[in-house]
Amino acid sequence: MSETASSSPPHLTPVTIPLGHSVTSWWIGIVLSVLGSVGTNLGVNLQKLAINQRLMLAPSQRRRLSQTPLWLLGLFLFLFSNVTGFFSYRYAAQSVLAGLSSLQFLSHVLFARFILKEQTDMNAYYGTALIISGCFFVVLFGKHEARAYDVEDLILLFGKSPFVCYGFVIAFISVISSTTYTQIKQKVARRHGVAKFEPTLASLREGQFLAILYALSSAVWGTFSVVLAKGSSMLFAQVISSFPGPLTYYETYFIPLGLTAAALFWMNRLNHALKLFDVSYAFPMMQICWILFSLLAGGIYYEEFLQWNKRDIGFFGIGICLLFGGVVLICPAAKKDHRTLAQIFYENLVNEVIRPPPAYSQNNANSAESNNLSSVEENHPTKNLYRPLPGNQTDFI
Repeated sequence: MSETASSSPPHLTPVTIPLGHSVTSWWIGIVLSVLGSVGTNLGVNLQKLAINQRLMLAPSQRRRLSQTPLWLLGLFLFLFSNVTGFFSYRYAAQSVLAGLSSLQFLSHVLFARFILKEQTDMNAYYGTALIISGCFFVVLFGKHEARAYDVEDLILLFGKSPFVCYGFVIAFISVISSTTYTQIKQKVARRHGVAKFEPTLASLREGQFLAILYALSSAVWGTFSVVLAKGSSMLFAQVISSFPGPLTYYETYFIPLGLTAAALFWMNRLNHALKLFDVSYAFPMMQICWILFSLLAGGIYYEEFLQWNKRDIGFFGIGICLLFGGVVLICPAAKKDHRTLAQIFYENLVNEVIRPPPAYSQNNANSAESNNLSSVEENHPTKNLYRPLPGNQTDFI
């Protein structure tokens, strides 16, 4: 009897072996991500400072921006910091880096205050405190261990059930949000008896709902750029260490191509949203959706959520909520100048359409009229969240 019992096969518990190999230097990714976010905003603010200083000079004394040392320094910091942020994905988990991306708002407030001498309201300080607290929770309770993958691993991860289900979910969200967005526009047009929808016809609540739907349909696909950026950084490191390495696989080239397509899609949607909607509402919504879906996409695709317990999920969720609240508070009011990063970069390069700083624009003949119009809009009780595009404004899309 004992021999029969001892000869029975033991019960085996299936073990899931994750793909790739562990990368323990997660703190390097945290440092690179912080330096990338801070350096990018510092570079942009230095370029804006060079523009402001140039516009204070007489036209005959102005040099081209490409010949201005301060502007060149800002351009170098901008490009170098973006490369630094790109390599941060090689070492740290994307779910953590997605939360840390909110530090760009904190650094922007500080640089705008001390470099550009812009005024900062109290909400920005409250938002700063929330972002710092949120980053503390995200880094402390987020997944520290990251994994490095080769080309074959990255292809296999695309076909795993969790990520396939995530793809179906975001496709459903995209279809529903886009369809509802179109239906609301058609409803507004029919209500006012016009053939084509006009942004100024939407009410306050309709504008809010449209901004949310637009942000959702944009972020669900735009955040794939973050997923593919992490994969591209891994492949780039492998090419350097073992040339040609991944270059011998044709699948390798689809990853940077997808990264470029997703990044261009997001930049186009972000710029269009900030032109179409009120900046004080559209910008926070776009960034909140960006942080949320980049966190989910990276955590699911790279299997970063597998080893989380209830405590980690709870405190990490608290950190993300604090970050969202800080982003909402730290975004300035719509009455300030809110050109997007793409617009600023484009304007700097072409050295043409540049808005003068407040001190320079006081002598503008139309300043009194524009101030009167802005005061009427701010005090109007039925102001909606749509912004009509001025007919004489250059469209950068």
